Amino acid sequence: VSSLSTNLGVAPDAEVVALKVLAANGSGNFTDVDDALDWGISNHLTYDIKIVNLSLSDGLEYDNAATFPCTGSNTENAMAQLKALGISVYTASGNDGHDNGISFPACVPSAVSVGGVYDQTFSSVSWCGTTCATIVCTDAPATVDSFVCHTNSGSLLDLLAPDYRTTVPLLGGGTTNFGGPSIAS
Repeated sequence: VSSLSTNLGVAPDAEVVALKVLAANGSGNFTDVDDALDWGISNHLTYDIKIVNLSLSDGLEYDNAATFPCTGSNTENAMAQLKALGISVYTASGNDGHDNGISFPACVPSAVSVGGVYDQTFSSVSWCGTTCATIVCTDAPATVDSFVCHTNSGSLLDLLAPDYRTTVPLLGGGTTNFGGPSIAS
């Protein structure tokens, strides 16, 4: 309990290697992701890399891990190499509200795909897109352990974790509340 009161978080001694692959507005391409994964493969011993977490998706819906790009892409090949090195790769399922599939790269067979659930009950929670001009979905009520409506789900989804109002560290100190499958991952 004393750790929580001083905002140390759950893993205060963890060391993080952060690689930026997207522009400030969230746009990017998977060749940059592939380059970052390849960097992790090349430098895993130097930095003692044990886990890779990807907080991004293509926004599409895949329900078959044996189809491209889930299989046969450079991203899938790099993720399989990481797994062969004993490095776990976690990736957000996507936050498009898909019910019958998850986004790429979460659909990659060697990845652990992560979707979101509520860790407390709220009377109503609405989720919107990037600009908040359009409501994607609303959970009313939003109950403990229920899927967050915007989290992509389906038979390829591996793991669920808290997604809404999750307390996360701020760069420079302190904490804030944030939501989405990226935080769950």
